[in-house]
Amino acid sequence: DTRALYDDESLVRQRLKANPVDGRIRVGAAKFFAARKQNREAINELEGIAKTDASPAEKVAAQRFADHLRRIVRTKEDLVNASVRAVRADYLNASIDDLIIATVGSQLPPKEVRVLYNEVFKAHANTDELIPYVYVALAAGLSREALNIAETLAGERSDPKRVALLAECKYANGDRTGALQTLDEAIALAKATSLETQLNVERVRIDAGSGDLSEVVSARSKASDLWQRVEKLDQLRFVARPSQATGLYSVVRAATMLAAAVGTQCATEAGAADRAYGTLDIDNATGQVVSSVLYLQDSTNDRLRECIEDELRAAKLPIAASRVPVQSVTFIFRSHP
Repeated sequence: DTRALYDDESLVRQRLKANPVDGRIRVGAAKFFAARKQNREAINELEGIAKTDASPAEKVAAQRFADHLRRIVRTKEDLVNASVRAVRADYLNASIDDLIIATVGSQLPPKEVRVLYNEVFKAHANTDELIPYVYVALAAGLSREALNIAETLAGERSDPKRVALLAECKYANGDRTGALQTLDEAIALAKATSLETQLNVERVRIDAGSGDLSEVVSARSKASDLWQRVEKLDQLRFVARPSQATGLYSVVRAATMLAAAVGTQCATEAGAADRAYGTLDIDNATGQVVSSVLYLQDSTNDRLRECIEDELRAAKLPIAASRVPVQSVTFIFRSHP
């Protein structure tokens, strides 16, 4: 239901108020909230469907969807709470992964996120060990706090790594001109070293305004990958039947079946797109898709590409006795029945 991606929350709430016993309106509202990761709101609407004019089948489907969202909420809370406890137990040796889980896309209240980072920053004082924590803070959206720490670390501007960190934090706070000026200082300090080459690459990125530093992007990607897997924790993946080495026919057939299964699994991310095309490079010895090339419509978003790639990575196809030619497949996006 692509409508859930474009509605305005005030309109959704107006429809709910005007149609309190309309089951379809509540289902639409639940999809709206679920698409925005407002799972508790979605669960509330799904529970309310029992009191509407929805059919028995619709009520059963709503209950199943609500149970699915509850599992997501519980699992995510368990992961976040465990990581928060681990960080609090030893701020000095806090794991970067625990900080990512606890604060990047975790829905932990902003006040608690700031407290965690403030304690980690205090525990490390003015040391280079702080630098990776500052990058994760940027990924968590604490650009102002990261800038304050970076300014302290940069001090008298004698260390190129620390000055480069300050430049990155200025860029994250929307000061591209200041970031470029500061990065030029770092490049001058790193003259004739391998760091100079790396910083020149970053200067091109900042000057073009083309995204964040790889460390920041990596932290966000790790968190996104984890939360996407949590959202699919109770969904079965396509797995071909185990077999010994077979003829290529079985592999080709399994690749076609895989594309159909992936199309169904990723239909919710497809928006208005009805299909996509791709090529799969399959390892005949393991049955795994080792690489793929996807051809998506321009209107599709990154979530669709990520969904397809995740499903392909997890798939297990039959083993073949000889090398498998690159397979061309079509993904047809049909929602689950």
